[in-house]
Amino acid sequence: MRHGVWLFVAALAALPAACGGDDDGGGGADGGNLENPGFAKPDTVTTAFQKDGEIWTEVGPANWSCLGTASEDTPSTVDITVSGLVRDFQNKDDVIASAMVEAYSGSDITGTPIGTATSNADGTFSITYDPGIERIAYKTSADEYLDTYLLNQYYDPDTADQEENLEPISVSLANTLTAFINKERTPGLGVLAGAIRDCDVHEVKGAIATVSNTSATADHVDGAETYYFSAGSRSLPVRLSQQAFTNDDGLFMIIELPPSSSDVFLQVWGFTPDQDPASDELTLIAELGVPVIGDTVISASMEALRQ
Repeated sequence: MRHGVWLFVAALAALPAACGGDDDGGGGADGGNLENPGFAKPDTVTTAFQKDGEIWTEVGPANWSCLGTASEDTPSTVDITVSGLVRDFQNKDDVIASAMVEAYSGSDITGTPIGTATSNADGTFSITYDPGIERIAYKTSADEYLDTYLLNQYYDPDTADQEENLEPISVSLANTLTAFINKERTPGLGVLAGAIRDCDVHEVKGAIATVSNTSATADHVDGAETYYFSAGSRSLPVRLSQQAFTNDDGLFMIIELPPSSSDVFLQVWGFTPDQDPASDELTLIAELGVPVIGDTVISASMEALRQ
């Protein structure tokens, strides 16, 4: 199982529009002039980090040796039962009863679920998948919680019993977050979010993200604005003047996205350790075709782009 990305940035989808002013747009020297202010060219190569307890520790240069190689995804060979807890994102001891969990094949979250479950009084749930699955997407819904989506989860194809904890975001937490980036949200627009990890599944610092209309090109969706996180004990989205690219935890979000009738492309770009940021072109290190749903946040585990 890949690490989940349950970002409380999802709360931004439910925030009222009347809050604060504009961000300073300071992604770089010319950040305010960029089509997406959060897509300013980094001045550093990508670096790998891992979390030891509550501390992020630098591992070394990010490993992109698998970039562009054949995917190692393998369809499952056995019935796989995924079990776990539905619990509050902020207070993980608070389990959520009667939450609805829907599972989808691949990233087709607008299609028919391939499995559903309702969490028990102790927050536990379980879904069994037939052989042949590869990637799974989840939607978690509960009273007083925002709908929370998670895409791009991969499970060991030969292991029958595996785990996944789902952590939706409460409406009460949602109502506290606009102050962190001091932005107004436009009702009806959507949010995409994720975390970038290298070929060793380490979180990556020094990358930038966007949502593109076109695969393999940074053809920014109109209105897209990217923000990055503080990487503290409670990682929070921060202004671009504080963090202009992914931090130690690899987290990012893109807001102000118009709903799309077809998939757009969630992209992560950066410099590999053998590149020179002063002279080389950015490298596309991750890409995932995803939908955008108005007033909804969709998060994804982002990995090195494979063939």
